[in-house]
Amino acid sequence: MNCKQGDLAYVAKRIFHDNDDLVGKIVKCHALIHIGPYPCWLVDPFEYRGRVVGAINDLVLKPIRGEPIPDEVTDTKIVDEESMTIPA
Repeated sequence: MNCKQGDLAYVAKRIFHDNDDLVGKIVKCHALIHIGPYPCWLVDPFEYRGRVVGAINDLVLKPIRGEPIPDEVTDTKIVDEESMTIPA
């Protein structure tokens, strides 16, 4: 699996030979389903070439994830009163 439920992801590969314009589309992965043997994500519906798309194959998606945010700041610096004065 490339994505997890709740991930933002983008279409990284074309699904069919003539849909290069779908590459780069950003979607949100809501729920995993299977269409035949293929794992697919239900996404927010969007229109593509006159049709509504509501699911995309996991194999063509890449998740967008940032670096984890630390729970607390551990890098601190002790400052004395003299260094806190602002010159006139």
